[in-house]
Amino acid sequence: MANELFWFKSFRFELECESVDNMNMLNRFIAYHKDMASLIRNNQDEIDESNQKLTFVMLTMGCICYLFFIGVSLLLQHYRPLLVPYVMELTILCFLSFLFPAIVNQVPSAFFIYIGYGTLIGFSIYTSAFVTPNYTSVVILLFLSQIPIITLDKSWRINLIVILYSVIYMVVVIPYKDPRLISDEIFNCLLTVSIALVLGEFLRRARLENFELKRQALLREKTDFITGLFNRSSLYDYLMELQQTTPEEALGIVMMDIDYFKKYNDTYGHQAGDVCIKKVGEILLHYSQRVHIQFFRYGGEEFVGIAKGYSSEELFQICDKIRNEVYQLRIPNHAMEGSFVSISIGISPVCQSADVADLLHKADETLYAAKASGRNRVMVYREDLNRRILLSK
Repeated sequence: MANELFWFKSFRFELECESVDNMNMLNRFIAYHKDMASLIRNNQDEIDESNQKLTFVMLTMGCICYLFFIGVSLLLQHYRPLLVPYVMELTILCFLSFLFPAIVNQVPSAFFIYIGYGTLIGFSIYTSAFVTPNYTSVVILLFLSQIPIITLDKSWRINLIVILYSVIYMVVVIPYKDPRLISDEIFNCLLTVSIALVLGEFLRRARLENFELKRQALLREKTDFITGLFNRSSLYDYLMELQQTTPEEALGIVMMDIDYFKKYNDTYGHQAGDVCIKKVGEILLHYSQRVHIQFFRYGGEEFVGIAKGYSSEELFQICDKIRNEVYQLRIPNHAMEGSFVSISIGISPVCQSADVADLLHKADETLYAAKASGRNRVMVYREDLNRRILLSK
């Protein structure tokens, strides 16, 4: 009885361990595919660009290769039966080459790759079934193995299409093949597809991780590590871009400054100052995702916002909400007689001007006026205000 009880407990323990292992494998599988989905989502532009280049190269090389094959079939008698399928495939590839530039921005490039390889699979089916039924096809193996290795797309879609193409090939071709070759055809397809899918998954992951590393490096170069906002270098690049183009929408520039920040740093230390800047930056980052204002950390405790499509009144209301949210953080600043951290904001004129340097200068003057008027306030540029600022300097 004791032995039976011991055996039962051991068996139950083994089942529990196996169940835990299965759950761990499932969690790793789910985490892996979530990570892959994140890599694809974060690097969609680079993926599209890579697939576009691949499509262009594939179509160009395909046209050149089939021109060569047509020449060979005209010169060599035993290739003559392939002349018609060669001409048909060249015609299809040329048509796709002319169509691709016109629809490249409307159809994902990966789909175009699937279509291109679909025509090549169709060519393989025709030649294998009706032209060379007494020979094992090698070309189909080349085409099936290339799709998962060179295409960047979601794994499930790539795998599904490769398996679908291989099944279509075998279902259509096998009835026309020499019975002695059927097992070879099936084995070759299964082996090639299995290896290609595994190798394709590995290479695709490596390429996506490379894209992500480049994206992260670019973000580190263009963003401020404390706030997550774009940095001063990015601001100048953006202003230069605006200067060289005619704005389609009204443009306004916002400059803001944390009040008495030097006193705050002297009282609480630079580490607390970084925390304060981070909290203000989080508010600006949140607003940049909700409104048409791109915020930058200009330097120290200063921030700049580039607004598009707003009137002066609308911009004033948005900035006043930002000012109020910063004050509602209730970050103590005893260097200011027991009050809280606040910001002052200056808004340039809103106009259809491309003279962004002038708008930046006027926003800076208005910020100066807001600070001179008592801080913790928003002010919009006015000509009479500007004259008073110049006289007071």
